Amino acid sequence: MNRALTFAGRLLLTLAAVYCVMGALISAFSLNVDINGILVAWLVTVAIFTASTTFFGGKAFTMLTIPVLALVVWKLAEIVEGAKWVVFVITEQYNAYLRIPALFSGAGASSYELTLFFAVAGIVLAYLISGSICMRRSTTLSFLFTAPFVALTFIITQTTPDRRYLIGLLAVYLTLIISGSMHPDKSVNWGKGVFPALALSMVILCGAYLIAPIYSNNRSNFIINLDTYLRSTTTRFSNTFEKPGVGWPEAISGRWRFNKDKVPVSSSGSRAIADESLLEINSTHAGVFYLRGYSMQGFDGGVWHTEADTLQISQENAANLMPARIAEIYSLRHPANAPQEAKMSIVRTGDTSDVIYRPYYSGSAEPTQSGSYFVDFYYANDSILSYYASLLGSGYLSATGLSAYNGQMRAPSIYTQIEGSTAEGLRRLALDAGIDPNADRSEIADKVAEYISSAARYSLDPFVIPDGEDFALYFLQTSRTGYCIHFATAAALMLRALDIPARLTSGFLVVVPDGQEGKTVVVTDRNAHAWVEVYYENIGWIPLEATPATPRSGVQGVTPHTAAPVPAPTDAPEEGDEYDNDAEETPAESPPDEPPDEPPGDENSGDEYGNNDAGDLGSDEGNLPSQIPGQSPGSDAQAEANAHKVMRTDLVVIACIAVCIAILAIRRSILRNYRRKRFSDPDANESVIYAWKYVSRLSKRGDPPEEIEKIALKARFSPHRITEEERAEVIKAVGEYAAELYEKQNLPGRLRLKCIIGI
Repeated sequence: MNRALTFAGRLLLTLAAVYCVMGALISAFSLNVDINGILVAWLVTVAIFTASTTFFGGKAFTMLTIPVLALVVWKLAEIVEGAKWVVFVITEQYNAYLRIPALFSGAGASSYELTLFFAVAGIVLAYLISGSICMRRSTTLSFLFTAPFVALTFIITQTTPDRRYLIGLLAVYLTLIISGSMHPDKSVNWGKGVFPALALSMVILCGAYLIAPIYSNNRSNFIINLDTYLRSTTTRFSNTFEKPGVGWPEAISGRWRFNKDKVPVSSSGSRAIADESLLEINSTHAGVFYLRGYSMQGFDGGVWHTEADTLQISQENAANLMPARIAEIYSLRHPANAPQEAKMSIVRTGDTSDVIYRPYYSGSAEPTQSGSYFVDFYYANDSILSYYASLLGSGYLSATGLSAYNGQMRAPSIYTQIEGSTAEGLRRLALDAGIDPNADRSEIADKVAEYISSAARYSLDPFVIPDGEDFALYFLQTSRTGYCIHFATAAALMLRALDIPARLTSGFLVVVPDGQEGKTVVVTDRNAHAWVEVYYENIGWIPLEATPATPRSGVQGVTPHTAAPVPAPTDAPEEGDEYDNDAEETPAESPPDEPPDEPPGDENSGDEYGNNDAGDLGSDEGNLPSQIPGQSPGSDAQAEANAHKVMRTDLVVIACIAVCIAILAIRRSILRNYRRKRFSDPDANESVIYAWKYVSRLSKRGDPPEEIEKIALKARFSPHRITEEERAEVIKAVGEYAAELYEKQNLPGRLRLKCIIGI
């Protein structure tokens, strides 16, 4: 019965340690591995390892080395491929923050190779942990075998491991410490003590959770702030333009600009960040603003390019201006819920391109010789699609100026151009994702954006698409890493595959925090962003966000149908949302008191094509949404919630430290009481033998006293009984030896003797 309980306890601890370590790695780096699918293999091998040591001893366990090595050699090629991929994924994420090269950049592993690697890695880890737990009963060795893997997840990365795995591994550590303190000598009793020790560990962890629940974790803010510090103090990020991304954007001899001619998405390299000031904006309203710059129409499978020669410029400009005209008509007819008139000043500070940047729902803007200009725009409280739907049938819409353009969009056009094989593959993926190609256009667009943003991981150092590979299918199914141009391209192509006109648009994604209205916000190259524009009949081009919402991407996690206020941020994210709140203030521009008779400008669409009037509004129905997702504005409550999160995080750290100190203190007290009890054992021979074992454990750093060894040998092998005088002599020598050894140690050695050995 005792051996059965010992076997069960060892099996539980070893399996839990392996499962939690591998689970933490897989979840932290978003590796495509079904951990529950290989749990059975780990269970079987852990059971074999544990049974061999529990019932047959160390020799049987040693013999298991042969089949473990045979398994590794048998599948070595597949294991190496999986290992290369794992190393690349980890170092590639480190490379975004630290001066660590991304190793094995050309690596690629199938799902089978990746799963096999983790299965075999778990078996090898189970072998090592079984030896440390079953043979040595060593908490220290168990920690050394597992902690380095988990430590990989605590390097600065944009993702974090599933907290359940970390809590499970912490429970394993606590159980090892407590059970070892309860039964420090007898191996069988130590195994039996696993279950009460596990129960006590659960009580401790539950208490820690009550003090600071899991959701109070504030690690992301810490990482972002530390990332900002590293970027401002290390040379790696001050020289990132040594390896700029190919074509979007580009810096030539220090002159930053967008490439309006072509964007080679498939061969784009690392996203170059120099934190160079490019624009300074001053807005009368706070919010998330997409400063539209230019769009690209043609895509040849790997490169976006401009098709200016095939476009009817007047129709293009009319389609770009139409949303602003709809906002103006709606504001005149429904003043109670009207979009607000706003102004934004834009000053060039480092951008050398000739692109005119404008917030959505605005009119023309002509820069002065100094490079500055003012833009009038509508700050929409709702979607332009909703405004248009409410005006239909009301008589407020007259003849359209987009009828001819609508016809061009219905027929095969440059905006629905896509390779046949690509379209077929993307339609299949869309159907698998539950996207109904017959639904309303807005519903399809939102679902495509949702699918694309969840299909890959945001990274500033993406994989280069191999020659001959289809970009969209390879990105969504194999590489699954990229930044805004990759996500926007995949979304635009999937929309085209579903016969919806779409195009790539570039510009800046800027946040004006609450309280910063009328103040200068610095726009850097970190704010450069790309997104999708979708065409709606008689409405025009509407932006769609497909890049996932992460701290590094800068995306706020919503489709940009409207610019909604956000709380003043405390973090410095990556691409698309960095700004300087300490910039010098400039006077705010007040919006006009009365709505204008004309829409806010009709001479420039914001493209590079020229000027044109949008024409009259019509009554033809486009593809309208059944429900438009909104955005929730920020509030002071958010800042207060963040403060509480920080406080709870501090509390949990303090609580964990206090718990660890208390456990070590309790453990030392238990060991000392147990040792005193054994020294005064009624059987003097057993007492001396225990004293010898204790000294042998201490003497790993020196030779034990000869007088103790001599009397211990007599107690173990001689038929004579040990006298009380001999016992007293041994106990005195043990105390003197322990004190002498303690004085010779450095601080770590003394902590080991006190906390681990318990002298």
